[in-house]
Amino acid sequence: MITDNNFVGFQTDIGCMQKIQSSSISIINFRQNDPIGFVFKYEQKILRAIYADAKQEVESLMSCGLIDELVEKKLFPKTQKTNFKLNDEAFILEHKNIGRVTYPYEWSFSMIKNAALAVLEVNKIARKYGYQTKDAHGYNVVFDFQGNPYFVDLGSFEKIENNFKGWIAYEEFIQLYYYPLVLWSKGHHFLSKQALSNAPYNLPHHSFYKCGSFLGKFIPTKLLKKYFDSYFNFKKLSYFSNERIIKKTPMNLGNLMVSLKEKNILPFQKISFDALIRKIKGIKNQTKASMWDNYHTEHYKKDGTLGSTPRFDRICEITKELGITEIVEVGGNQGVVSRLLIQNANVQKAICTDYDDSAVDISYNNVLKYKTSLLPAVVDFAFPIIHQHKIDAPKRLKSEAVFGLALTHHLILTQKLSLEYILEEMKKYTSKYIFIEFMPLGIYSKKSPNPVVPDWYTETWFKSTFEEYFTILYQEQLDKNRILFVGEIK
Repeated sequence: MITDNNFVGFQTDIGCMQKIQSSSISIINFRQNDPIGFVFKYEQKILRAIYADAKQEVESLMSCGLIDELVEKKLFPKTQKTNFKLNDEAFILEHKNIGRVTYPYEWSFSMIKNAALAVLEVNKIARKYGYQTKDAHGYNVVFDFQGNPYFVDLGSFEKIENNFKGWIAYEEFIQLYYYPLVLWSKGHHFLSKQALSNAPYNLPHHSFYKCGSFLGKFIPTKLLKKYFDSYFNFKKLSYFSNERIIKKTPMNLGNLMVSLKEKNILPFQKISFDALIRKIKGIKNQTKASMWDNYHTEHYKKDGTLGSTPRFDRICEITKELGITEIVEVGGNQGVVSRLLIQNANVQKAICTDYDDSAVDISYNNVLKYKTSLLPAVVDFAFPIIHQHKIDAPKRLKSEAVFGLALTHHLILTQKLSLEYILEEMKKYTSKYIFIEFMPLGIYSKKSPNPVVPDWYTETWFKSTFEEYFTILYQEQLDKNRILFVGEIK
């Protein structure tokens, strides 16, 4: 691959061009409304093909210093020109592959908040160079394995005309970041997650104020809707054509607004990113403690390392013996097992999922605090959120091995899920190995030392079902109520 730090001055010798066959690539996004190109994967590389008619626009963007500053501040992935050739595109860029993609409805409160702050910081810096982003949705943000949110959509940057201080994506930012965070902070966690997962339909302004504002409850919905439609349309007047402003504005106000717009003094257009940053930073998570958010807390040491147990030590030993370097854990709570595997088993990257938002939020903040190579995500592997036009979680998060520890007894005996279903769903997350535990005593605890379990609930039953899906590599009883099964996909 040929690269040069001077983007505009970079020239590729045609003789050195490396032709890529269309059949060997995997399109990541190919949207009709992306004017500069499309993103695809080739040999584990994340590449972006730039259309011929966008060549000058992209070269200007890449050479102005904006992308360099964003890369330096860990807000945009390192990007460079390549010598690849696909079809008739002007050139192909390579973006550093920073991590697995998780979606906004799979983020915890702190992840949403940090993604919002990253989007604002990107635009604050972009304004210095005469740019802004035309999008503000969370699908343009990817977290790396150290918890840093990156804005990844090169095609979202557009030039600002006449040094304008507004932001075309302001309304989208309010609906997709500010409203969900405020709802969450007020205890409306479910509504917040719904707002995040309902794309492409953003939470209506009047619906938010009916729920999130005391006064909003007493104002007629029709009046609220009319007010917010007018307000946000006015905030975007500077982006409307003069003809549209005159046509849509009553009486002679249109001509006045056009005159003010052309002089760049039209009121209520300016957006202060510093003010928005302060507003987002001021939103606090008021979620109460959940059932599982303190699970495994006793393993934490004062220096940030984790204390292990003989059971965990053996799991780490087996992981190391098999040479596993990348794992995904389902039902992983705060990520203690994932962190122990990184700490003691040579695992390089871990993805830890759980349905408990509070536990995942603790996991994420620990990643930031202790610099762990771990990606947390709010995912219920047994009942995942599925969107027709989004990639399912197993395809995005699949790793060399999947771990599901101290989990099956709750799913089988409490939630009444079949073992076949559990194994089928876990199998989707692994390309090779599975680590799973059978609890022969069922829902055993100090308070309930002799729980009643069904007659069919035996180690023999578990093993025979397990062998339908995996070849057993290890079967060991690690403590009184933990029998570890390690398998390989048949």
